[in-house]
Amino acid sequence: MALISIIFIILLSGCSSSSENPSPNENIIQSPIAAGHRHSMVITSDGTLWSWGGNYHGQVGDGSTRARSTHINVAKNVATVSSIVNHNAIIENDGTLWTWGENHRGQLGDSTTRNRRRPVHIMDDVIMVSAGAAHSAAIREDGSLWTWGDNMASQLGDGTNVQRDTPVHIMDNAIYVSASAHTLAICEDNILWAWGWNQSGELGDGTTTVRARPVPIMENVVAVSAGATHSLAIMHDGSLWAWGGNSSGQLGNGTNTESHIPVHVLDDVIFAFAGGWHSMAIQQDGSLWTWGNNFSGQLGDHTNDDRNIPVHIMDDVVFVSAGIEHTLAVKSDGTLWAWGWNEYSQLGDGSAVDRNFPVLIIDNVMLP
Repeated sequence: MALISIIFIILLSGCSSSSENPSPNENIIQSPIAAGHRHSMVITSDGTLWSWGGNYHGQVGDGSTRARSTHINVAKNVATVSSIVNHNAIIENDGTLWTWGENHRGQLGDSTTRNRRRPVHIMDDVIMVSAGAAHSAAIREDGSLWTWGDNMASQLGDGTNVQRDTPVHIMDNAIYVSASAHTLAICEDNILWAWGWNQSGELGDGTTTVRARPVPIMENVVAVSAGATHSLAIMHDGSLWAWGGNSSGQLGNGTNTESHIPVHVLDDVIFAFAGGWHSMAIQQDGSLWTWGNNFSGQLGDHTNDDRNIPVHIMDDVVFVSAGIEHTLAVKSDGTLWAWGWNEYSQLGDGSAVDRNFPVLIIDNVMLP
C-alpha cells in the first residue's frame, strides 16, 4: 500500500480504464439494509422495502411525518438501499433510482429543495448509489459517476461549492462510491479518489485541505466506506485501512489520535462500514467486529464504553450498516439484528429503549 503523489492529479483528470478490471459491475455490493440517523430500512427476500423509526422529514417514506415503531411497506422490486442521515435512495431491479426524505440541500436530486414523503424517480441505468449526509452519489451502468445536493465543502467534486439539485457528471470508469460529508470513489484500475470535507484528514491525502475535485489516495482498493469524519478501505489482499477523525477510537488502531493518512487495522476483511463515529468490519469467516464510539451501545458489546481496537460481536454475518448511533446486521440465515440508539424506535423492536447488544428484528432479509 502506498500513497500516490498529488502530482498525479496533473496526469489524470479522473478515473482511468483498466483492462485488468473490465467490468464496472464487478465490485458492486447490493445493500439489503440501511441505518439512517433516526430510522432504518430493510429489503426482504421478496424485494419489498420496509422502513421504520423517526419520520420528521418524511424519511420513512409512507407519505406522512409520523414516527413509526413498526415496519411500513414502502416499495417493491428493490435491489439496494442507502441512507446515513435523513434522506434515502433505492435502486429498483430495473436500474431506476428513487429518493425521498429531507431535501433542503437538493440531496434528492429532483430539481427541488422540497422534502418528499414518498419515493420520487431520479435517473435510470443506475448500479450503485450512496446517500451521504446531505448529498448523494450514483454510478450508472456505463461507469459514469454523478453527484448532487449539498456542496458547501465541495463534496460533489465538480470544482465548486455550489449546491446542485440535479445530478452532475463527475468522472467515468467508476466501480464503487461512498458519500458522507466527503466522497470516496474507486475506479476500474482500483485507485481510490477522494474529495470534499477534510477537517479531520478524512480524505487520506496527508492534509486537512478541502478538495473541490477528486484527488488520488491509494492503489489496490476494492471497497470503501465514508463515515462522519473518518474513512475505511479494503485492499485486494483483504487488509482494512482507516484514516481521519479518531476521537472515539473509530480508526481502530489502538489510539485516539486522528490520522491524515491510512493506517492498518485488520486483515481478512470482506466488508466494512463507517458509521457516525464507529466502525464495523466483517472478516472472511463471517465474524463481525466493531470499534469506536459506544455512547448509545452501537458497538453491541453489552457495554457503553468506547473501544479503540476491534471487538468481536457475532458470527455468520454477511452484511452490516452503521448509522450515526445505531447498527444493523444481517446474518447468513437471513435474520436482521439491531442495536444502539433507539429513541425513535429505529431498531424496529417495537420499543424506544436503547440496546447495547444485538436483538433479533425479522427473519426474511434479502441476502446480498
